[in-house]
Amino acid sequence: MTTYYRIQQADRDPQDLLNPDQFRSASWHGDDERYGVSVTRSLDSLIRYAQETGLDAEGGVVVELRGTPSGDTDEDAHLGAELVCPTEICSVTPVTDEQVDEILAAWD
Repeated sequence: MTTYYRIQQADRDPQDLLNPDQFRSASWHGDDERYGVSVTRSLDSLIRYAQETGLDAEGGVVVELRGTPSGDTDEDAHLGAELVCPTEICSVTPVTDEQVDEILAAWD
């Protein structure tokens, strides 16, 4: 099973990602809702995705998880985002200052 990565706010319980009721991704650009949790395939692609989208990573956590493709397409697929149905949380680590700096450097 493939490992995936996402950044989310630290106050959101990562275990909630395992609840099938949470397998949905709401569009930032409208009311479109898709099936699955938005992730990337690597930490490097997650940082690039955050740089491209302006994702606020400060104070967040990186969730490493395993899952299966949801069968739906993430609206940011062109930026490397995918939708999966998580089956296991592998790790949860705070976003580092270096990662935040790397993300913000793209906006300077």
